[in-house]
Amino acid sequence: MFDWQLFGDDVRKHGPALLAAGVVPGPPEGPFVEGRAYPLGVDIDGSTGAVSYAALNPYPDTAPGWWCVAVRFTLVDGVWHDGDQDDNSTTQQPFVRPVEIENSTSAWFDWHSNGGLGDYSERIGDPPRYRHMFFGIAPAGTARLTVTDETARARDLTVTPWCGAYVATVEGAFSRLTGYDGNGQQLGSFVCFDGPTSESDLGLSGMGEPVERLGNGVGEPIVSRQSSPPADD
Repeated sequence: MFDWQLFGDDVRKHGPALLAAGVVPGPPEGPFVEGRAYPLGVDIDGSTGAVSYAALNPYPDTAPGWWCVAVRFTLVDGVWHDGDQDDNSTTQQPFVRPVEIENSTSAWFDWHSNGGLGDYSERIGDPPRYRHMFFGIAPAGTARLTVTDETARARDLTVTPWCGAYVATVEGAFSRLTGYDGNGQQLGSFVCFDGPTSESDLGLSGMGEPVERLGNGVGEPIVSRQSSPPADD
């Protein structure tokens, strides 16, 4: 049985240092052990952050092998504290940056997964304050990723060079992920969100057209691909 206590101990011990550094060293060397947390990607946006980890065989009855687990962190009084997490199965070579995709309808990202939508309102009765996470892999041909939140604020995501991992924690109910090649040419863009809320309720009209779900059948994400390159924000 997967030792989630051991996994959590690894997250709490090493996560704050990864967020302070803003990069994930690696790749790790084996032998690899069930229950350990092997860092893949990192994201920092003000007082919130996220780290994605490779976990070996956490759900063998669902999909044996490697899974990706993304953990959200919050910075309080200068100290990073771990919080909620999301997971999905991933490539079985998580410590190698792929050249070709394994599990995607587009060539510029792979194994993309959306986390659940959470309401982080501080008091009962306050307007909902949504946050969401997503994570995946940028193949070797994807040199840069940006995320644009629902207020149209855009920022670069950190892509781990040796494995291509990306992870993001984003304010709001949805965001847009965009990829670029080494020449700055846009490779593609899609809107990510999760949950039962409709696109019209989220104000997504005009941002893209819904397409087939991505993923592996174990918690597939909902995405909407841009039908044409978006205008500059």
